[in-house]
Amino acid sequence: MEALLAAHPRVDVTLLTKQGTTALQVAAEEGATAEFTAALQVATSRFTVQALTSLARDGSDWPQFKALLSAKCGGDVATNLTALNEVPAGRKWGVLHQV
Repeated sequence: MEALLAAHPRVDVTLLTKQGTTALQVAAEEGATAEFTAALQVATSRFTVQALTSLARDGSDWPQFKALLSAKCGGDVATNLTALNEVPAGRKWGVLHQV
């Protein structure tokens, strides 16, 4: 899974099932190993940075951008600015540049 997600970093691992659950929730419910869950969390974080970069580039949905950035930074953007400095895989520009 890690190799697949590394090869395709823009795969949306945050999509919800028909029941409204995330992949992380399904993994927890099904008793996934800690290694699998950790890899899925890393993939979710990577996708979040991809989504932030796209939202910043497009500049059309700033409320969604702010909500996603706040979630990525644990609600404290001022002291956790690393999300703004990240350049997602397969891109030349990061979140801050796109803003």
